[in-house]
Amino acid sequence: MSSTLINDFGKKIGGARKDTWKGRGLSLSDLYEMTAEEKKVFVKKDNVWEKPDWTALIAAGADKAVSFWKNEVRKSLPKDPSSMLGEDRNERYVAFVQAVRDHVMELTSMNETGKILTWLKTDRYLVPITPLLL
Repeated sequence: MSSTLINDFGKKIGGARKDTWKGRGLSLSDLYEMTAEEKKVFVKKDNVWEKPDWTALIAAGADKAVSFWKNEVRKSLPKDPSSMLGEDRNERYVAFVQAVRDHVMELTSMNETGKILTWLKTDRYLVPITPLLL
């Protein structure tokens, strides 16, 4: 059996596995149904956390400064798990991007942004570095 990916063609009718996560974002459960080749193609930041329409959100009443901050956080994340080590890097990447997305997108004011730093420390995504004593 060939390990070549099939490119989409023809009229779009929906129902493909990737269609199920397009609106909600790629999740861990989606990974269990993917081949290694599909993971290389689909495990990307834009598939886990689709870029919001910031203009529409601001027009609907979202705070402009908060929207800018959220966009900067999103842009700061790696585009894919290629910089991570380990066989479970796809799972760790998706879990991390999902968690950041969920925490960031729930904020409504700049006063709440400190919650993200607290969460990153609490969940040990940020750990203090002890200086080496020479």
